[in-house]
Amino acid sequence: QHPLGITLACEVEASLGPLKDLFASPTMWVETSTDLTGVELAGAFKNVIAICAGMAHGLGLPDGSVTHLISRMASEIEDFCVSRLDARPETFRLGSQCWGGDLWMSCIGSTRNRRFGELLGQGRTLEQAAKLMSQQHKTIEGVRTLQALEVLLRQYPDELRLLSTAERIILGDAPAATLIETLMNDNQIPITTDPTTQR
Repeated sequence: QHPLGITLACEVEASLGPLKDLFASPTMWVETSTDLTGVELAGAFKNVIAICAGMAHGLGLPDGSVTHLISRMASEIEDFCVSRLDARPETFRLGSQCWGGDLWMSCIGSTRNRRFGELLGQGRTLEQAAKLMSQQHKTIEGVRTLQALEVLLRQYPDELRLLSTAERIILGDAPAATLIETLMNDNQIPITTDPTTQR
């Protein structure tokens, strides 16, 4: 076996120690959390980001562009889950196994959601990509997550710009390149905040 890490979540804090002892091994590193909501959200949202990372690869973008997309989408989702859905900030830290660890594995590994996104980025429709994945007996969790989020995305479009754009591509008929347009048109960081330095 190769070393892996997992997040074990339980609302009953007293149960975490015995549960950790049950699952931990020389090759299984276990972190514990009582943030059941946050852990569930992290596990769901990382699949959507993996689809988007796959779309970027399917569009032929280099690794630097793909990781920029991943980090920006992750930031958007982290902020939303903590501020609107009562998740805890520590659940969405980079070192968290249910978020940082699972996120990078899903986005850069040979995963179902990433492969599905690659097909969309290469020009396949939702139906075509889903059929190809179904032939390989693979379920795309990120699609189901977006279907469950449609009402939420309509309610908070300004806070979930990238996720809303992803939904229009994956569940609608917008071209995959629309995600990159949203990514780069949403630049709210000024070059300088000191007017005396401007020429």
